[in-house]
Amino acid sequence: MTWSKAISPLIGNDVVDLTLPNIRNKGDDQRFIKRVCAPVEQQLLNQSDNPTLTLWCLWSAKETAYKIVLKREVNTLFAKKKFVVDAPTSFKPGTLHQGIVRYEDMVMLVQWTFGEGYLHCIGHWPESAMDFSDISASVLPEQDAQLKQIELTEKESASVRNDTSKSARQLAKHLLWQRGLENVEIIRLQVDDYLKAPRIWMDGHQLHDSTLSLSHHGQFVAAAVWVKS
Repeated sequence: MTWSKAISPLIGNDVVDLTLPNIRNKGDDQRFIKRVCAPVEQQLLNQSDNPTLTLWCLWSAKETAYKIVLKREVNTLFAKKKFVVDAPTSFKPGTLHQGIVRYEDMVMLVQWTFGEGYLHCIGHWPESAMDFSDISASVLPEQDAQLKQIELTEKESASVRNDTSKSARQLAKHLLWQRGLENVEIIRLQVDDYLKAPRIWMDGHQLHDSTLSLSHHGQFVAAAVWVKS
């Protein structure tokens, strides 16, 4: 596929709660691996000294890349094997790792970090659009007290599906506040029967040269934001 639309920088993110029972030892599930991993990724898993952690790093990178592509083309299907991850052969908690995800003619850079009980992946496209240091990202427990102090406006609440969705938006607003953007809203516009991706709004207008990504899994919520300096 050749993209005909003007290129706008986009980011994605995904968090995996590593404490969940169905997450542990998934690196031994060959049926699952063959369903979601391309042959080169299966080879990577065979070489890994921690196949389960490597598998979820691959998965989180695919999810991150899919969220980026979905913002370019809303009808994109999550054909997992088509999102091919070029990753390290070994992942170590406490260490920052970087890799690449390829999808058709798109190349997305990804970065993994690890916290207590979770792994977090962020990514951006196109490659030259920004550095990872330009992205503000964070992971917190969904029930974190500081999130509960952040109020959502009526427009923001209109697209909130549940408490987890609310917490992810609160975290994104917290990250934006840290960047000095206090009068902002995280809004998903309704178009016919479809909710568009969340966007950053300020003073009733969409804030251009900005992008964000929300994620949640298990007990954790995550967010990543980018605003052009």
